[in-house]
Amino acid sequence: MDQVRKTAHLIQNSKRIKIAGSNRSFQSARQLKQRLGRIGYDSEALQDTVDISDAADMYGPKDLFIIFTISGKGHYESVVHTLHERGCPIVCITMSQILPYRNLCTDSIILPRIDKDSSISFLDNQVIFFVFIEILLKVLVSDNN
Repeated sequence: MDQVRKTAHLIQNSKRIKIAGSNRSFQSARQLKQRLGRIGYDSEALQDTVDISDAADMYGPKDLFIIFTISGKGHYESVVHTLHERGCPIVCITMSQILPYRNLCTDSIILPRIDKDSSISFLDNQVIFFVFIEILLKVLVSDNN
């Protein structure tokens, strides 16, 4: 819960918020964007690698960049390096203990991965992201009242 409160604090104090995800993780990025909008926080969800890289080039210390990634792999390493160099806070919400850029993130929140805990192949990890989003929103709303 300390990480959730820390992320909520970053959201509350950010001038601009970008939320990145690729493939199905983009649905989680979009869900967080929509839910934040309902409680008064403007943000943008990004999926396209060019848009994500462009945003990294423009973001700085007063902004926040949130990344949803199940495996921690993908095209985020160079983006995280750029954001880190620019002093932008980065929160990576993942289901992997192995993040090559973990030390560059302001925080990395590691959630359970349900598809690896069962022999049932149809379980979708995105539901874990959605539950996390609801917990984060509850903290944001509670802190504002």
